[in-house]
Amino acid sequence: MRKGRKTICALLCFAALAIPVAALAASSVKSTTYYNIYYDQWQGVADAMGTYLDAAFTTARDVLGYDNGSNGKIEIHFYSDPGSSTLGYTIPGSNSFYLNLTHGSSTSDSYLRDYGATAAHETSHVLFFHETRVNMSSGDAAAYTWLTEAISYYVGDVVYSYGDKLSKSALGSYLSSYSSNGSKKVSWWTSGDNYKNGSYSALDLVQLESIGLYLDSLKGWSGIQSVLTYLSQGNSVDSAFQKVYGKETGQKDTSTGSTVNTLYSGYIYYYLGHY
Repeated sequence: MRKGRKTICALLCFAALAIPVAALAASSVKSTTYYNIYYDQWQGVADAMGTYLDAAFTTARDVLGYDNGSNGKIEIHFYSDPGSSTLGYTIPGSNSFYLNLTHGSSTSDSYLRDYGATAAHETSHVLFFHETRVNMSSGDAAAYTWLTEAISYYVGDVVYSYGDKLSKSALGSYLSSYSSNGSKKVSWWTSGDNYKNGSYSALDLVQLESIGLYLDSLKGWSGIQSVLTYLSQGNSVDSAFQKVYGKETGQKDTSTGSTVNTLYSGYIYYYLGHY
């Protein structure tokens, strides 16, 4: 799911959403390079989104290092619920996602960019679960949640060329604001668990949005891709990160300091400039 600072999107597997399922039964289909769009009455939007969707898929593919294998084109199901804060959602393991056209039939560039960023985010989830084949019913579900959300926010809000392209300074400012300059800390695992259960705070959301760029700063996209490869081989999140980054995630802790050799501690310093 994509839950942003301005508007909330969601991952259906993590929270029960009141989406009118009957409204999702679209019968008309438009095929693009990487997607089949079930557009119903919103053909104009489907026709206008080609370039934005091409970039959504290739951005997710390039960051995650996975091209969806033999799963074929991803299905996008349009619906429109302007009053909802949910911008889009997917079900882990499926080859489809749902995109909320909050502005109906409008094809304004600014709206198409927002839809494209949501598509990039949800595509990242689809690729993540297809590649890793992790079990969201396991005890590691909260860890998988923060990781897939961190990657998906990074793809949609930082890397995607038509999106916000948030910088380190912008993300650091948000993190500082919601954490009261670091005086309030929440672990990555807790943010994932809160998100999964629908009880997330603004700090949880900002944290999930900012982890990806930090990981990129350490070993680039190849580091992220290696973690996913190890997950696909049955390693735990902690084990995968240890193999790639040579240190513990610190995902269940909020300890920080120059002697705390965890990724979490380094993340706090990376954005705030202090522990």
